Amino acid sequence: MNGCKKAMKCIVKNKYIILSSLIFGIIFTLCSTTSPLYPFCDESHCFFTVGKAILNGQVLYKDILEQKGILIYLLQIPAYLISHKNFIGVWMIQLVLIIISSVFIFKSVYILTNSNKKSYIATVLLSVVIFTSAALASGQIVEVYVLPLFVITIYFLLVENKNKQLQERKIIIHMFIIGIIIGIVFWMKYSLCGFFIGFIATNIIFDLKNRKFLLIIKKIISLMIGFLIITIPCVLYFVINDAFLDLLNYYIINNISGYGTDISLLTTLKNYITTFITELKWNPSMMILLILSIIYILKTKKLDKKTKITLMVAILMHYIIIFSHGAMFPYYFFAFSPVLVFGVTGIVETLTILMKKNSISKNFINILLVLYTILCLIIVIIFIPCPRQFLKNPTSLAQYKFAKYMNEKYENPTSLDYGFLDGGFYTVADIVPNVWAFSKLNWNNQKMNDSQNEAIKNKQTDFVILRSLSTDDVIIPEYLEENYRFIMKNTQYRVNDKFTYYLYEKK
Repeated sequence: MNGCKKAMKCIVKNKYIILSSLIFGIIFTLCSTTSPLYPFCDESHCFFTVGKAILNGQVLYKDILEQKGILIYLLQIPAYLISHKNFIGVWMIQLVLIIISSVFIFKSVYILTNSNKKSYIATVLLSVVIFTSAALASGQIVEVYVLPLFVITIYFLLVENKNKQLQERKIIIHMFIIGIIIGIVFWMKYSLCGFFIGFIATNIIFDLKNRKFLLIIKKIISLMIGFLIITIPCVLYFVINDAFLDLLNYYIINNISGYGTDISLLTTLKNYITTFITELKWNPSMMILLILSIIYILKTKKLDKKTKITLMVAILMHYIIIFSHGAMFPYYFFAFSPVLVFGVTGIVETLTILMKKNSISKNFINILLVLYTILCLIIVIIFIPCPRQFLKNPTSLAQYKFAKYMNEKYENPTSLDYGFLDGGFYTVADIVPNVWAFSKLNWNNQKMNDSQNEAIKNKQTDFVILRSLSTDDVIIPEYLEENYRFIMKNTQYRVNDKFTYYLYEKK
């Protein structure tokens, strides 16, 4: 009899997990410009372009310049093999990662609430908040790819919080997996590792306090083994290709110094205050939910002192490192999405208390769940981050017009995005860059600028593409008009700003 009850409970739980994952994936697809509902993802295509270049034999940092870690580009290779000229493959890979995230979000909430319905409501609510935010102006950000890794880490913490007698072997396995997770995150975007620094440091301090010295050694060894499993192949790639110094220069050093060198204490504190205010303006729903998450963590009796301190230190370190250089973009705040699981849990538990006071029947609750889901989908459609691109016909865009012209003139054309972040021209025209600085990145680097200027001076590419905020303020680089002739221009929206693109062809 007990076995039947357990089986039924498992079936019900799996039903809610499947439903929440389905809605989670649908909402992501409605909001992310990498999905098929957006015929063209007009945010940065750098990851996709570099992945394509690596597949075609170029060495990261040495032959082609980008600023993220190698693993984010390797993930683009299967996406490129699925579809060369659009982001169908990117969306498919991301959807798998999003579904994994939703499962562990559900399981995390379930640990806190012991309720399938509450877990469903919280999971769907979280997807509405994070995917309709300005932080997801494009789905092509590292923070989307690493979302499941952070959620799994939080899940492990909650498992250990709930089961105080958890076997040491399982704790060590958790630490080994977290080591792998840290390795993956580090070799995608190491500035996202602040959360893990706080997480691990607090964990070790508590073990020291409890004089668990042998356990600390086992944890550190497991963590390092997991980290090295990912790190060793990544480092070997650069050593074998004689690009280790390029790795140090362009992934490590330039990402620290490229956003500015003024790191005085006063400036840093001002940066954090400014960041908080700016992100509140850009991502108000996420920021409010983060504040609610912190309140929940501090107030709830379901988390012990160790778990609360671990989470608070991890969140603080996450914020400190992400915004340490003062640079701000709306998508930076997406890195806090996993932590918001506590805020939605708090909201759902508060609503449940109110509903109990009004003695609402179970059947009515089921009707409310259906209405809630429909309402969430309506809200998402109303507040999608890039409404101008939703279901848009792409043929009127510069990327398609320019690609048609370039491919008609040359069998294998070459091109350069001058002075702006990869705008998708390489993708639509299926071009592998032949210039080291194939687009302009967000940090300052003189060699990057020189690479682009030299390419124009030496007529290294068949085409050069410029971009301006209006038709009047385009900056014409030196040697451009001497070596290239103007072909056409096109004005269009990029996210929610209007830009004009200019196509120049080699004389």
